[in-house]
Amino acid sequence: MFNSVIEAVQTAQKTFVNTVVQNEEIARPMIRMIDSQCDAAKLTAKAVMDITTTMAAATTEKVQEAMKFDFTKYTEAFKPATTAAKK
Repeated sequence: MFNSVIEAVQTAQKTFVNTVVQNEEIARPMIRMIDSQCDAAKLTAKAVMDITTTMAAATTEKVQEAMKFDFTKYTEAFKPATTAAKK
């Protein structure tokens, strides 16, 4: 999902370096750094997506469990106490 954005930024950075930096000895390490940054960004994006997906699944599961709760049965447990208090 984010890989295309990351790669677009990487391409723009490489184009900038190739256009502006005329010295090949300086340009080569800069390109390697850009490649490393791209790899790190892709790993970070994947980790964030994995965490987000796991959290969303866990939240959905808990919400589905909560929807099964019988609130009517729960409130009936308090009816004797409230009826006695009114008398």
